[in-house]
Order: sequence, then C-alpha cells, then structure tokens
Amino acid sequence: MGRRGRALLGFAVLDVVWGVRLSTVDPHATAFYTWLDVSMPLWVWSLPWFAVSALCLAQVRSACDRAAYGAAIGIKVGWAALCLGAWLLGGVGDTWPQAAIWTAFAWCVWLMAGWPESFGRKGVAWTPPLP
Repeated sequence: MGRRGRALLGFAVLDVVWGVRLSTVDPHATAFYTWLDVSMPLWVWSLPWFAVSALCLAQVRSACDRAAYGAAIGIKVGWAALCLGAWLLGGVGDTWPQAAIWTAFAWCVWLMAGWPESFGRKGVAWTPPLP
C-alpha cells in the first residue's frame, strides 16, 4: 500500500467515525442535528458516510482510485455546503465553523488526490524516511 492508499485508509476511518456519530447521536443534541432530523432521521444521513468509507477501503490497494478520492472529496464538500446552508438559510447558529473545517478536509483530500504514487526499484511503494 502506497501513500495514496494510506491516505484513503485515513479517510475511510474519518468517514466511518462521522457516520457512527450521526447514527448514534441524539437528534436534539444540537440545533444542527435537530434541523437535519426534520428532513430525515440522522441514521439516514450517516449512510452516505458509510458508503464513502467502504469505497475508500475497497480502493486502498487499487491502482485506479479516482472514484474513492472523488467520493471522499464530494461527501466533505456536500457536508460543508449543508452546514453553510443551515447557517445561512436555516437560522442554525454556529455551523459556519463546521463548514470551514469540512471544506479544509475536502481541500486536503483534493491535494492528496494529486499525489503521484512513488515506487522504488523493487516495485514497492516508497515513502521518504522519517527524520
């Protein structure tokens, strides 16, 4: 597994943790969760997170991992947009920081999606040694 695969593994963990959070949290824990729960139960909101996590895991060792990176970016941009919409249109205070955080995560995924995979002479993925 190279750098790109390890990055996908990290995104899979992040996405499954957020999916678990959404599927287990009390809908009245925050105003944002209450606002979301009006349209769909929170466990339904968690399903796309689990699906993206599964796709990232499935493509950890794949040479063609564009779908996983695209989905990892898309879910985070979508969630950021939802947070921003809740703040601007739904009157839900304090979701703009979440929008900024999820946008930053999406930007990091986008940067990592552009990483070339480096392979050493023996055909194994190479990463620089730790200092």
